[in-house]
Amino acid sequence: RHRDTPSSRPKQQREGMVLSSKNTRRSQTTMGALICDAVRQEIQADITIINGAPIKGNSEYPDGCVMYAQLKDELPFPTKMVLASLPGHVLQDAIIYSRTVPPGQDPQAGLRGYLQVSTPV
Repeated sequence: RHRDTPSSRPKQQREGMVLSSKNTRRSQTTMGALICDAVRQEIQADITIINGAPIKGNSEYPDGCVMYAQLKDELPFPTKMVLASLPGHVLQDAIIYSRTVPPGQDPQAGLRGYLQVSTPV
């Protein structure tokens, strides 16, 4: 049985931040981090990154609670996950690139989104 304690709550809620998926194509969001954290825990990875574009809810959850129907609104389409080994500098370069080149400015990248990243372990 799950107990609701400060250490069992999502990190975003413990820190007093509003759980939000607003502007996932342009900035790190608490919802993006929460989704990445859940995936990281499930697949036992060191870090998880997800393109912000598939996160569609554009909503805020002031109480830190997300219902299943709201989660389906956040991720309305199937999202494929791939587990890969990458050198740290490659991962760092990808994250920096997603945060410095505005969407639509790189003709090779298209309208990709800001990479959402799991919280540090």
